[in-house]
This record gives sequence, structure tokens and C-alpha cells, in this order.
Amino acid sequence: HFKLYIVCFEENYRNYLPMANIFRQLKSFDFDQRRFTVEQLVDFSVEILLESNASYSKHLLKYFVEDVRLLYNDIPYHNFRHAFDVLQATHSLIELTGVNNSKILNPLDIFSLQLAALCHDLGHNGISNLGYRTLHASIGHKCPTGGVSTNEFKHFEKFRILFERHCFQGKIFSNTEEINKIRLINNVKFMIFFTDIEPEMSGTSKRETVVETELNSNIDFAEKENIKYCEESLQKKRLVMASILRTADISHVLRSFSIHSWWTDKFTLETTSVNVAIGRISSKSTATIFNYSFEKQLKSSIFFIEKVAQPTFESFCKCFPDAQPILISCSRNLIRWKFLAFNFQEQY
Repeated sequence: HFKLYIVCFEENYRNYLPMANIFRQLKSFDFDQRRFTVEQLVDFSVEILLESNASYSKHLLKYFVEDVRLLYNDIPYHNFRHAFDVLQATHSLIELTGVNNSKILNPLDIFSLQLAALCHDLGHNGISNLGYRTLHASIGHKCPTGGVSTNEFKHFEKFRILFERHCFQGKIFSNTEEINKIRLINNVKFMIFFTDIEPEMSGTSKRETVVETELNSNIDFAEKENIKYCEESLQKKRLVMASILRTADISHVLRSFSIHSWWTDKFTLETTSVNVAIGRISSKSTATIFNYSFEKQLKSSIFFIEKVAQPTFESFCKCFPDAQPILISCSRNLIRWKFLAFNFQEQY
């Protein structure tokens, strides 16, 4: 009999689930990673990465993922749990769109996408790109990122250094062909830089229009796969990968309201802590902080879904019609937030 089990900690009791059941759940937005320890999430990450490229050593891949985990800070939202959440959502979207069973993306592309998902927020300290711009302006300093947002630039630099360290003899990427190393790191760079949502938050982005224009033609570039490194094909492949990653990065909106609101609580706690630290709100009154946090959470959640998440998902579904069910989940959570906001206004 097959007796490989994983121990799950949920509330104050133990649940034993067969490994096969967990792997099936990993391809669904119903997966609830709150039940598992960080160490278990490391193991799940390894299994997801191995599924796209079984040629890598499981032992060495786990060393790599452990190093990734250590590069994430212990902060409420942008931590390793968030990184795994985005990786698992990417895994689900790959399955939902079918790009893994077509000529659109090859195994190296899929592996690049999953690496970018796992590493897209490496070293995040809780400060947003807007926060960095405010801090830089206050001291008259401009970060030399070459036009790339500060956070995304730092995340990619940390990934690049980590990747190069794991290219040495005896490491996970030591036997990878040089041309594949270059393509992998350039893919990840493109995707990480694409995850900045600051333009959407400020209403200045036209990125979704560009993506739709490039991709909304039944992905006909798949027929160009026989041209090994066709620049046009490569650019469109990277847009496919980047679109999946951007959708996965904000995919807590697509999960049950219990999971989605849990992540929203974490994000609000993180941003509130930063605001207290830089003096934007007083740290003396717990009630003030609570009211500020909850009211801000209600308003920002509605704004985020209406102005960022919904347009992103709608654009994604125009390119991948099979992904239409995600729009229902998004609308469902938006209705819940509006109902809570109405009750809050009535009460206060």
C-alpha cells in the first residue's frame, strides 16, 4: 500500500492527507496553504518545479528553494508564503490555460515562469515603490535603476546573484547549457520587471492594452516554433509568461473570501506598520491604528479590485478564454467588500 503522507496542521489537530490528493489540490485555487508549515511549502515548491523539468536533481533543487526562502524577510505579507502562493497560482493558471500542453511555451519557458513566481519579491522589506520615491525625494537621492521601479530592480538583482551562485560545480544549474542559462535569466528579468503594479494604481498604465494587442490573435506565434530564436516569437512568449505571473501575483482575489481577506489583513498590517514607522500615522493610539487600518482596508480592497485586479483578469481572459471562471471569483469577492463597507458606514 502507498503510505506516503504529509502532516497538516489545521487549528489544534492533525490531519493526514495522501500526497496524491495534495498534488491535485496544488493545481486549484481552492488550495489553502495556511494549513501547512513553511518547511512543507518548500517541499511543495520543489515538486512543482520538478513537474516542469524533471531533469534537475531533487536534492539540489531543494537546496536552491531553501536559499530562496532565506532571502525572504519575516514580514506580514511579502514573505515566503506569498512567494509560494504566487508559485502555486502560476501552477494553476498554467493548467487552466493549457499553455503547458501546446506549442506556446516549452519546458524551459515553464520552468522560467515558475522560478520568476517563486523569486519575484526576493528581499522585499515592506516598502512600496511609491514609498521609495517619497524617501528618495526627501533626501534628494535617486536610485540608479535605469528607469525600472526600485523594488523590481532589487528583486531581480537578488535573483541574479542567487542564480549565479547556484551555477557553480555541484549546484543545481552547473550542467545547464550556457544558452539556456542566458535565456532563463532574461526570461525571469522580463517577468519580474513586469510585476510592478504602481502604474495601474495611479491610473497611468496602458500595459493591458499592449498585452491584448500582442496576444489576442489566438496565439498564432506558436506556429513559429520552428524558428529557433525568432525575436518576435520570443517577445510574445515572454508576454504570455509575464501575463500569467502578473495574474498569479494578485491571485488571492481569486480565492475564497476567507483566504483573500486573510491576505488582505496581512497586507494592511504590513503597510500600516510602515506608515507608523515613517510617522504618517500616530503609534500612540491603538484604536486610531485599528480604525485607520480597517477603513483603509475596505476602501483599498474595493479600489484594488476595481482598478487593478478586474482589468488585469479581463485582459487575461481575452487572451485565454478558458480562464473565464476567474472573473466570477473576482466579482464575488468585490461584492463581499462592498457589503462590508456599507455595514461599516452604517455603524460608524
